[in-house]
Amino acid sequence: LKANGGSVDFLFEECQEDSPANGLSPTPSTKSIANYDDAWKSQITAYLDEAFLIEYLTAEEFFSFILKAHNIQTIGLEERLEDYREFLSDEILGQTKYIRELSAGNKQKVGIVAALLPKASAVVLDEPFNFLDPSSQNLLKKLLVDYKNKYRASVIISSHNLQHTIDISDRVVLMEHGEIIKNIDHITPESTKILSEYFKSART
Repeated sequence: LKANGGSVDFLFEECQEDSPANGLSPTPSTKSIANYDDAWKSQITAYLDEAFLIEYLTAEEFFSFILKAHNIQTIGLEERLEDYREFLSDEILGQTKYIRELSAGNKQKVGIVAALLPKASAVVLDEPFNFLDPSSQNLLKKLLVDYKNKYRASVIISSHNLQHTIDISDRVVLMEHGEIIKNIDHITPESTKILSEYFKSART
């Protein structure tokens, strides 16, 4: 969770880079990936913003491209899309529209689903609830929880939306100016109150 996006955006960008940030080193319980081969990249996917999309493709063409990039046969695309059809809706699937012609909300849906299709063990999403209507936000919450449980995956979300984040998270990390100021392992009424008070003070 963040009151402003700078520190978290930087962290997310580093997750996608080959080299660690200056001064950033693993803790005793973690490992550096700086000197490893690229095999780890197949186990992490991300959608941060529209720059991750290829706007001159249709949604299905883009999904096929993503699977090919992960060395996954595209013959299984329809089966993989089954879990996401309600979320994507007929406005996206089965259309001849290019991604650039979609609304901001539908572009957001395409990017999120593209990150989920490879079934990676770690998925990074920046502000996934942005641009989505309330019903789509609720569908997304269910999708992310189901994905985490089905594939035993870690889904890392950056968001300003306190309630949606609390609804689906096992752990919440509150960052400010590049520093972790709260690390909450279990969501309880008390921890929810702490987070609510922080965001209330951040707005004043």
